Amino acid sequence: MKAHALALFTILVWSTTFVAALVWSVYSTLVDRIADAGYETLAATKRIFAWGLLFMMPAIPFAGAFPALGLTDPLVVANLLFLGLGASAACFATWSFAVKHLGAVVTSTYIYLVPALTGAASALVLGEPVTAPIVAGVALTIAGLMLSNRTKSTCKLHRSTPATQPDKAFLCRKLR
Repeated sequence: MKAHALALFTILVWSTTFVAALVWSVYSTLVDRIADAGYETLAATKRIFAWGLLFMMPAIPFAGAFPALGLTDPLVVANLLFLGLGASAACFATWSFAVKHLGAVVTSTYIYLVPALTGAASALVLGEPVTAPIVAGVALTIAGLMLSNRTKSTCKLHRSTPATQPDKAFLCRKLR
């Protein structure tokens, strides 16, 4: 029975991970198209954020009891404001700005800097020791990013791509 439950749990975890990656790729592609259409980054982010909140509303009844009395505590209100405005809205705005200027593909590769930045911040802010695995992980992360973002020699060929193949020239520009 335990093996069956573990197998179902594993399938559930992998399924939700796949769906999350799929949703993120759709979101990044849509943000890239919105940026290419010339919309202002902050205005587009506000609308995306508002639509996200609207579509989360139907889930509220399933989320359990809402602790309304907690909103009288200034610390709770400050934490909610930080999470809503700082950790969410500001991050979405900077993500949209990066996608507008770098493209969805290049911007998505920089997500891999999060563990490296976390390791550095934990040492600087929290005073945690910098161990060999952290240094190796940061080095491998940065090396992988440098490898994935290097300019490919095939792009030189696409600069002179004839007008019959504009998609290859466009792809080359987006990869830089």
